[in-house]
Amino acid sequence: MSAPIELTRELERLGVRYGPAVVREEAKRLLKGRRGNRTKPDLVRLLTVFEADALEILEGRDPTKTRTNYAVAKEFSRKFPDETVSIESPEKRIARKLRKDRLKYAARGAFWIAEGKYPFRVCLKKSYEQYAKFKPIPEDYIKTIFDSLELFRNFIGEPPEEMTVGEIRERLKRWNPAQPGNFLTVLKGLSGH
Repeated sequence: MSAPIELTRELERLGVRYGPAVVREEAKRLLKGRRGNRTKPDLVRLLTVFEADALEILEGRDPTKTRTNYAVAKEFSRKFPDETVSIESPEKRIARKLRKDRLKYAARGAFWIAEGKYPFRVCLKKSYEQYAKFKPIPEDYIKTIFDSLELFRNFIGEPPEEMTVGEIRERLKRWNPAQPGNFLTVLKGLSGH
């Protein structure tokens, strides 16, 4: 297979400018494979575990008490046997990743599930509870709920009690200030009256 003419010309130009030895060495360095084990898509494969953990958190239970990291890692390694021979066993690798990230991902998943499943007041309560208990949720996540509520209240009015945060955000996306009557609401909201 021959190289495209543009590539050949570019290499010749670089060879004239920097010298053929420098261009050759730099090309070798850039194109050689990465050393060590390739990264494995473990966290993607663990999404079902994080989702189950998120539901446990929403029910007020600690998922690490229900199933230990090692039990999850053992089940994972049985389901996805390691394709390569690695220095570290799959159980140890997964257990290490779970120790580091399990509660963080589970709590964030619980937050996202709560946004779409529960009325906004319950969602806020559950978000604060899990923040107080597990601390892996940045306060910014909770702040986004308050920001959405404030926008909704300023421009549309008080949301119904049964409305979820996801529905509030969806309604805000569809809300059009150019519709008759909405423009005055925007002006009132911006003026603070």
